[in-house]
Amino acid sequence: MSDVESVFHALALYKDGKITRLEVVHEIMNCLQEAPETLPQLRDMVDNDSDCLELKLWDKVEEHRRILVDRSFE
Repeated sequence: MSDVESVFHALALYKDGKITRLEVVHEIMNCLQEAPETLPQLRDMVDNDSDCLELKLWDKVEEHRRILVDRSFE
């Protein structure tokens, strides 16, 4: 399964109530770490999904990315 496919899978699991929003965010973060070039594709996927928008999912991803950047400068 590709990195992006794993995010699709995580979103499906979330929508079925099997995992938490945080677990989806972690899956996205893992994907970005493994394949940073997937950022535009992931962003489009999240921005075009009404459930993701309602959850403010990308806001959480950005928050986690900022935390990681801040920690890398400590």
